[in-house]
Amino acid sequence: MIYDWFCWSLSVSPPAGFCWTCWGRCSTMSGAALGIEIVLVFFLALFLLHRYGDFKKQQRMVLFGTLLAWYLCFLIVFILPLDVSTTIYRQCIEDHEEHISVSTISPTNHTTPNATMAPTK
Repeated sequence: MIYDWFCWSLSVSPPAGFCWTCWGRCSTMSGAALGIEIVLVFFLALFLLHRYGDFKKQQRMVLFGTLLAWYLCFLIVFILPLDVSTTIYRQCIEDHEEHISVSTISPTNHTTPNATMAPTK
């Protein structure tokens, strides 16, 4: 359903002055989103550790281990939807570019020479 919505949104005619090559910059967009997400998830784990943990009573290694465990768990939960949506978006862009390139090719009469092959056993 999401894939169909993305492809439908690409089939809508673009506004005046819109350049299709800008769609190819999704790697930059997803890279920035990934970087922001990594930083925000770290601060979320740090905030939760500060709220539910006691920095004064716990040992440093326990706090570091807990922070690392929460950070990695939250990172998986938050990065997975970003990865899926970026993959669907890129696939839809590739499908749309193939559709445009196939429809713009003019039919020409090309003949290829007949090739003979030796029979195989």
